[in-house]
Amino acid sequence: MKSLFKRKRYFENSREHLDAELQLIELLIKKQVLLMNEQNSRYNKFDEFSGMYISEEEINSYIEDNEKILNHQKNANNEKVNSIEDKITRLRNQIDQLIDSSLKKEINLRLIQFAEIFQISRKEIEVLLCSMAPDIDMRFERYFSYLQNDVSKKRPSVQLLGRIFFGEERRTYQIREFLDENAPLISHRLITFNTNGMTDEVPLPLQQPRISHSIIDFLLEIDHRDITLKGIAELDSPHLSNMDSSYYFHHKKILKKIVHYYEVYNAVPLTYISALKGSEKSALIDSIAYLLNKNVLTVKCSKLTGFDGDLPSLLNVIERERLLHSSIVHFSEVDSFIEDYERVKDKIELIKDYLKEKHVDGIVISGTKQYEEIKGIIGPIPRHFHIPPPTIEERGELWKSFLKCASSQDEGELVNELATKFRFTPGQIKSVLHTALLNSVSSSDNEKIVELNDLYKYCREVSNQGLLSYAQKIKSRYTWDDIIIPGDILNQLKEICNCVKNRKRVYEDWGFETKFSLGKGLNILFSGPSGTGKTMSAEIIANDLSLDLYKIDLSRVVSKYIGETEKNLSRIFHEAETSNSILFFDESDALFGKRTEVKDSHDRYANIEISFLLQKIEEYEGMVILATNLMKNLDSAFIRRLSYVVEFPIPDEKQRALIWSKVFPQETPKPDDLDFDFLSRRFKIAGGNIKNIAVNSAFLAANNGDIVNMEKVVLAIKREYQKMGKLCSKSDFGQYYRIVKNELEQ
Repeated sequence: MKSLFKRKRYFENSREHLDAELQLIELLIKKQVLLMNEQNSRYNKFDEFSGMYISEEEINSYIEDNEKILNHQKNANNEKVNSIEDKITRLRNQIDQLIDSSLKKEINLRLIQFAEIFQISRKEIEVLLCSMAPDIDMRFERYFSYLQNDVSKKRPSVQLLGRIFFGEERRTYQIREFLDENAPLISHRLITFNTNGMTDEVPLPLQQPRISHSIIDFLLEIDHRDITLKGIAELDSPHLSNMDSSYYFHHKKILKKIVHYYEVYNAVPLTYISALKGSEKSALIDSIAYLLNKNVLTVKCSKLTGFDGDLPSLLNVIERERLLHSSIVHFSEVDSFIEDYERVKDKIELIKDYLKEKHVDGIVISGTKQYEEIKGIIGPIPRHFHIPPPTIEERGELWKSFLKCASSQDEGELVNELATKFRFTPGQIKSVLHTALLNSVSSSDNEKIVELNDLYKYCREVSNQGLLSYAQKIKSRYTWDDIIIPGDILNQLKEICNCVKNRKRVYEDWGFETKFSLGKGLNILFSGPSGTGKTMSAEIIANDLSLDLYKIDLSRVVSKYIGETEKNLSRIFHEAETSNSILFFDESDALFGKRTEVKDSHDRYANIEISFLLQKIEEYEGMVILATNLMKNLDSAFIRRLSYVVEFPIPDEKQRALIWSKVFPQETPKPDDLDFDFLSRRFKIAGGNIKNIAVNSAFLAANNGDIVNMEKVVLAIKREYQKMGKLCSKSDFGQYYRIVKNELEQ
């Protein structure tokens, strides 16, 4: 390399400095070439197969006296060697002067910064530069192949590095101290060895050091995370987030405390931040990094525990990247540690040891679990903070600040309804509006217009779909006009809807929120015989409130394995918290039954499940609807925690007549003289049974190419009675008993 620095007074950037250092490395290599040429000339023999076998001359050179060889090398090519050594000295002095001048001008030189970060000496820097030289200029590959007498060896071996920097002909004594496992070059994984996974089988002198491309890029002022971390971690330059809304009071408080700690101790303590998804945890960590002039290396915990390779080495790479790029390491998705603990606990222990060792080195962990839950998995954390979900008022303020679209309704009414019905975090609100604006239409003056009904639809789409693993999403089709129930019960159902709509006024405006730490949810019990309208009522409430209704599938929840039922229930309530849905537990006495006297371990664990449910019901702030045919089987502790108990009776004759008159769609072919008065008077059955009869009579008619007449309805009633285990008596069927009798005699 021709020197480009003779007339310079300082290095303008890191690349100029790196070029100068590589020139120095090349001079050191050239010196070895001269010495090798002289040694080869002693044998005066050209061997085209050199490097492919062990020659007699090579073995003879080994058995000669070492002192004789060294003396010969000392005198060999004396003039040229002395000349190149003078160049090395002059260039070293020149580089040092340019470094001093550059630093006085406050020019950041990455190589100097690199040495300070990892506390490595000049000689260690030179070893590292020589090892990475082939990655900068392929000419170095030719040098190293020649010096090692093997065209396949394009990188310097440890023995060659010893010769270049310590003048060792056949020993690696001095170079070994730089390559010890506790030495900075190795402990920080600045140097690794290309041994194809056979480190123990390849002698150290033959091993070839390699340098990570992320280190080379760093020295060239290109900032990328190591390729080993692809899919596991991402390196980002942070920005200061906008935190104008009152919801961000908690974020600002945490930000202030961590920045103050850094100003006092010049370190970021190991910190845990818990909040629901979409609560801007990453934005908070970005703001912390921005104010501290650091980058952010975000590591996904779920990917870390799923890593199949050498996890300790990977953690070393993460630590190296943290130091290299002056980063805060953000371990996100730490909830996965709890969910997958039994499967990956060995890996979690390794991560736990790493966190314990680096507890003041700028590591922030985030998740949705409370600190008490995560502490048992990863150990105590010096600082931990919780960001509570936004209140209704804060949600309203967030909607106002994010809402960039027009609406057919008054904005105040729109914001109040959205804030009340959907317990969204800022991230979810942004996602809804982003989707809405993408699908909106433009007005005549090119303003985006989003209708309220569309916004409700997008709100439901953004809701977390994790509940589908444990529940069936019910599409609510029924309205208030579809249900026939006593007026008092109908009023109770409408009161339940009003509780949701007026939640903000009561809890926040009227101060009731300050009186309760738990029990702010809406827990409702629907009790009554099968078919009396419990499920239909749940659908009507969901439809009226524009909320999703999830019917919990008990077969996916209850497990024979100890603790699994509680885990499943915990996931259900967590997902419901973020999905803004109504949970519907049909046949709830199967889960919410009475606790019993403990006679064996089965009783004890059954009681634990019930107690856990009691706890979750009280903590949950959304709506839970329990339906049961047997209210007396429910544990009394549940009754105390219920906001409403609605008893659905068997409909009376007048109500049954209304149900019969509405149960057949207008399109159904039927005569005008269907005797609904007779049907409602004689058959004392629930609305669910009437619906079944209507559907079955329609199928009977369709099969015979007929219409739905009294004959088909009576036959369908007979089938329903058989299903219910009731006798088909003449007192019930009256003048239509002949239809039943004729069918029985056939």
